[in-house]
Amino acid sequence: FYAPRTMSTLPTANDKYRVIEGTPRQFVDRIGWGEFQWIQNGLQHYHTGLWGFNSLVTIFIVPQISCNEFRSFITTAPPNAPLAPFQAQSMSMAFDLTCDRNWMRQLLSILFFVGFWIGLGIGGSVSDAKGRRPATILGVACLTVATTLSIFAPTFTTFLILRVLVGISHGMLSVACWVSAVEGCPARYTGIIAATFSAAFSGFGVLQAFIVAPLLPNWRHHLAFIAVATAPLFYLAANMKESPIWLAAKGNSIAATAILLEMAKTNRVDLYQGADDIELVHNSGESTPTPDDAPTQGTTTTAVFCSNATLRKVTAAHGYLWWSMSVLYYGLGLNVGALGGNLYITAGLSSMMDLPGQLLVVLTLDRYGRKNTHLIAYLFAGICCLAFTILPYTWVQARMWTALLGKIGAAFPAAAMYAWTGEVMPTVIRSTGTAICSQVSRVGGMMAPVMIAAITSDAVLYGVWGSSGIVAGWVCWTQFETLGRTPPETVAGLELLAGADKGYTALHSPKGEA
Repeated sequence: FYAPRTMSTLPTANDKYRVIEGTPRQFVDRIGWGEFQWIQNGLQHYHTGLWGFNSLVTIFIVPQISCNEFRSFITTAPPNAPLAPFQAQSMSMAFDLTCDRNWMRQLLSILFFVGFWIGLGIGGSVSDAKGRRPATILGVACLTVATTLSIFAPTFTTFLILRVLVGISHGMLSVACWVSAVEGCPARYTGIIAATFSAAFSGFGVLQAFIVAPLLPNWRHHLAFIAVATAPLFYLAANMKESPIWLAAKGNSIAATAILLEMAKTNRVDLYQGADDIELVHNSGESTPTPDDAPTQGTTTTAVFCSNATLRKVTAAHGYLWWSMSVLYYGLGLNVGALGGNLYITAGLSSMMDLPGQLLVVLTLDRYGRKNTHLIAYLFAGICCLAFTILPYTWVQARMWTALLGKIGAAFPAAAMYAWTGEVMPTVIRSTGTAICSQVSRVGGMMAPVMIAAITSDAVLYGVWGSSGIVAGWVCWTQFETLGRTPPETVAGLELLAGADKGYTALHSPKGEA
């Protein structure tokens, strides 16, 4: 990359400019964190909060109502009806999702994750092929339309269809926003970004449980609030910049340089200061992949996931970790209504249990590494679930707090798996690789409500969840550490990273790698 002496412009034929060589990742790390990152990350974090709203909204708008409660309500004149306001004005009552139709409530969570799964595939493909920004704008447009139409859904079937569209929108946005955030920020902030992403998710969940749901018991009013809350996404998406790392990986060095210069100018960073400290990784002529390297460097199709053994193994292992995380996180979160006590308080406590897990991400992820911290978190969540199975039913408080403690363990990988997987996947297929793993995660998310509905024994249900956490801990033990190692740009770099114990460093990367 050739940077002119005037940082606000690109070089021209008449410019006197100094050559600074390095990879986009090195320049992003050098520019550091500043005003540019604050603006860009606002979009990603705000969307994650809305994702939290839409993931947990069914707890409040479609509450469980027993046959006895329903029959008593329709035969008793208000205000003496034996239902809370959020129950009386819920979708469960509006569309008669009680008694023999009670099982249909779970369809909302299942189809949301089906849509999310589809959206991940669309978002990953568009993000890698067309860019992070187009995928984000497409997701914002779809989300706004779907959430607005949901307010006026005349039938339950119509709402189910719109629920799938909401899931698709969030799926597209989740992968595009995360990859854009990580690629636009210094690598040393990855753990913090992962934690704050998850904190936005759970923070909005707490807001919904303690403020929005009690104030807006009518399900249409609740959805209207979420629809209005999507409006700021348009402003944030309009001001989003494309990832310079993606642009460079696609061979568009001029556009990548322009973004990097804008980042430096916005953050008031002089790229020339101490320029000699930047490692000379490759010659300027090697920024575009050579024909021999093209099959592994340039492809953005999923075919490479089948053709490369190392990538297959890594994707399978990380895919299981994502699945187990989702089963534990959403299973423990969606089953809070069965723990007893006030629904608002229990749901709020469940969301608040995410915060210790997210704090642990900030405190431990960059100190003790990705592998060991995930291993301990999965084992802790699994042990809590298994402990739940042996507690007597009469120990209501002990069972509730054991399940809530398990949520802390599940919240850690829910916040940090994006960071670990993002550091493993090569730049040219990072969105697609992350999307594939997240798709497997959504299968777990779809299975969680099915398990709750199908498995009537708490001991068996929590035993299944606990076992998945124990197995996930073992899978973590089989994987390699990425802390302190530069993320690969190509599949060849991943193969070298897989042998990290043999000395993977930026200085020993293959040609064109960082």
